[in-house]
Amino acid sequence: MQDSPPQPPVPTTPAKPPLSARLKGLIDAYGPVAITLYLAIFAINIAAAAIAIRYFGWQPESAAGTGGLLFVAWASAKALQPLRILLTLTLTPLVARLVGRGPRDVSNDEGPQPPEGSGI
Repeated sequence: MQDSPPQPPVPTTPAKPPLSARLKGLIDAYGPVAITLYLAIFAINIAAAAIAIRYFGWQPESAAGTGGLLFVAWASAKALQPLRILLTLTLTPLVARLVGRGPRDVSNDEGPQPPEGSGI
């Protein structure tokens, strides 16, 4: 019986964190830019869904119909949330660079500090 040579260990790549963890890290690093971009994409998503629904022929005739239209638009935006998060993760560094705001260094962030000389 022949012994086969030992197999070299297979290198493993670390698993990517989930989208929600990556979005939280992005918000920690870019702050208002990331939040504003995410909410802007969300608003565009809802508006585009509502316009598309009306374009394809559903014309609400009452307040309840308009509420139903907005609910369907919100539900479609909710269904597309993973894509919205990916788009935010991709575009935030670019938008931050365009508006002149780089990422914050959150590794040394100790939170708000009391004013100098306050005795706290």
